[in-house]
Amino acid sequence: MHAQPTRHTGSAVTLSPPAKGDGRALWRMARAEPALDTNSEYCYHLLQLHHADTCVIARDERGEPAGFIAGTRPQAFHYGDAVTVPAEAAGHTLFIWQVATDPGQRGTGLAGRMLQHLLDRPGNADIRFVQGTVIPGNAPSENFFRSIARHFDCDLTHQCLISAAEQDQEDKPEYLFHIGPIR
Repeated sequence: MHAQPTRHTGSAVTLSPPAKGDGRALWRMARAEPALDTNSEYCYHLLQLHHADTCVIARDERGEPAGFIAGTRPQAFHYGDAVTVPAEAAGHTLFIWQVATDPGQRGTGLAGRMLQHLLDRPGNADIRFVQGTVIPGNAPSENFFRSIARHFDCDLTHQCLISAAEQDQEDKPEYLFHIGPIR
């Protein structure tokens, strides 16, 4: 069951799950965001088709995309012995894969509102943890995850999930940020 769009008071942005056809808009926003790895357009279509319940698209007053969060709900973790995640997190975690906001929306709290919109959906009421990966030096992503932990007054840990040696195209490791329990 998909959540209904919501309009936040004092904001000209409407938040809703992505609908069929929004994959291209997500892909274009990701391409325009230098800090994001851009995947194939097909990948973003699959996100909006298969993971709409854990993704959100923000639209401005003209209906144009103003931001998105792409997320998933892992049912199990296969991180290996080097990464520790609480056993109760499996099935109760929102893994935030990508966050993008239009440059005109930065500093307005849009990313936080999009996350809260995801967490407020009835189908996500059992989410107790939030995760995402960050490469060293990506201050906006680090700040976003730290602000989540502050907002929910809960723990944040980070551990190396994917080393630089495990990646062909990257020279920086990916650190898993684990936040929670948030409720």
